[in-house]
Amino acid sequence: MMDTLATGLVAVSVLMWLVVLLIPWRPWSFQPFLDAQSGGGDLSDITVLIPARNEAAVIQKTLAALKAQGCNLSLVVVDDQSADGTAELARKAWADRLAVVASAPLPPEWSGKLWALEQGRQHVKTPLVLLMDADIELKPGIVWCLREYMQRHEVAFISLMAVPMMSNFWEKLLMPAFVYFFKLLYPFYLSNSGKSKVAAAAGGCILMQTRLLDEIGGFAAIKDELIDDCSLARRIKSKGHNTWIGLTHSVCSIRPYQQLRQIWNMVTRTAFTQLHYSIGLLLACTVLMALAFGMPVAGLFFTASIAQYLALAACMAMALSYLPTLKFYGRSVIWVLGLPLIGMLYLAMTWNSALRYFRGERARWKDRSYDSRANSMRWTFLLLPQFLAAGLLMANPAAPLHAASPEGATAVVERFQSTLISVMKDAQKLGYEGRYKRLAPAVEESHDLPGIAQFAAGRYWEKLSDQQKKAYVDAFARMSIATYAYRFDEYSGENFKAVSEEATGKSDALVHTLFSKANGENIHFDYVLRNKDGVWRIINIVVDGVSDLAIKRSEYGNILRDQGADVLIAKLQGQIAQYSKPASTKNK
Repeated sequence: MMDTLATGLVAVSVLMWLVVLLIPWRPWSFQPFLDAQSGGGDLSDITVLIPARNEAAVIQKTLAALKAQGCNLSLVVVDDQSADGTAELARKAWADRLAVVASAPLPPEWSGKLWALEQGRQHVKTPLVLLMDADIELKPGIVWCLREYMQRHEVAFISLMAVPMMSNFWEKLLMPAFVYFFKLLYPFYLSNSGKSKVAAAAGGCILMQTRLLDEIGGFAAIKDELIDDCSLARRIKSKGHNTWIGLTHSVCSIRPYQQLRQIWNMVTRTAFTQLHYSIGLLLACTVLMALAFGMPVAGLFFTASIAQYLALAACMAMALSYLPTLKFYGRSVIWVLGLPLIGMLYLAMTWNSALRYFRGERARWKDRSYDSRANSMRWTFLLLPQFLAAGLLMANPAAPLHAASPEGATAVVERFQSTLISVMKDAQKLGYEGRYKRLAPAVEESHDLPGIAQFAAGRYWEKLSDQQKKAYVDAFARMSIATYAYRFDEYSGENFKAVSEEATGKSDALVHTLFSKANGENIHFDYVLRNKDGVWRIINIVVDGVSDLAIKRSEYGNILRDQGADVLIAKLQGQIAQYSKPASTKNK
């Protein structure tokens, strides 16, 4: 009986590895890849955006390699509150076309890297932006090749997987496998196909069209994502754009991992995130990893001959799947013998990531800790309301399950849009002042106006005096209401229709709606909402792919930087006055 069970488990392992080897998208292959073929030339249409936090050890080497890419390349370095002189070293290494941005304090629910990128993108004026980590060294000509590949293949977003450091034992053992496992999770062929929903990117080197960031609402759309590169690729691909990822020898990581502990912490930062913080997926992953990496080795020691033969076949198939990765990185084939151990180590890292999460630490990186939404004490409080609700329902079966539920995101949007339509129907009778008075409470109730105003001011918010902050928020709120009163001033059969709602973060939602005109034209209004203290509020509106908040942040940031807060407040007040003028002066 035991021999039959053991043989069956080993047979499953063989089948798993055969599937990996034979599936059409070949996740084990080192294709696709792109290496530098030529270099030099004008790169004035590209800005490199680098977030940097305490990167003094590597930043000058990174920037020196960028200089060899070509001429007229612009650079934005966001100094994320470094304490080691990173900003000064960057200025010494790059004289012209450089902007060093001092990062504002990290807001709640933002990851450090994405907050830095969001501030830096306000300084990008070129049609293309190269997102790079501070520890990446580019070989001469690769930026030119990336741009040429984008243009030739009509790709809007392209990234390359950096060659990891492989100088010591632990790096040689574990870092090639890191790329190997990444390709198993995110097959490059599927990611590069417009027909597949799989989207992947390598955050160390991403070249993309700058306008796409405005189209998705900036990095705010993924502000709390830990696997930010793949999340960004998924957002871009969901908008109908082509993305591409490949391997390369021309993009190299120069961050060393001298000890197992450093690699362990790097992997545990996102391992449980990959499983969407699901215990079920964690258990499924455990079973699959044990069957794939543990069972072939264990099967070699089973008593049944058939089990031993199957185990040998599984080991050979496993080795065949890993050999292309070792060959691509120029590693000896002897390292393939370590793959079963590597698989078990990565499984242990995944479990450690889960345990950290349930202790309350979602992730730790760059001396920052991101709290999880659950720990051992929180489980009680998360489950208690469900037990109470179940008890109340049993005691009073006639009571509706959601009778006391707070209003959902879609309901907030629908109620606001209903008010808009009502005002449009009475627009001529109400006049501008009447529309303003009727819309004011609806806008204030459904929009997080102070939060939107602060975000639109960006890093300049902290530089405003308390008096300026109050005057600016007040002017911004009145201008927002005035904009609605000004633009929605007539009715000819238009209507709003909620299409769908999707969660975009732990406390954010995206509500898709259509605004249908009488002539049959449809305009997409996508509302971004945030749940604070159980109440949903609108924090951004994206109209046909154009983010209102991104436009305001760029415009206000330029005014605050060049002219100051008082000028911005005066401009807002002037816009309000312009909106309130008689209809005959209105320029649609």
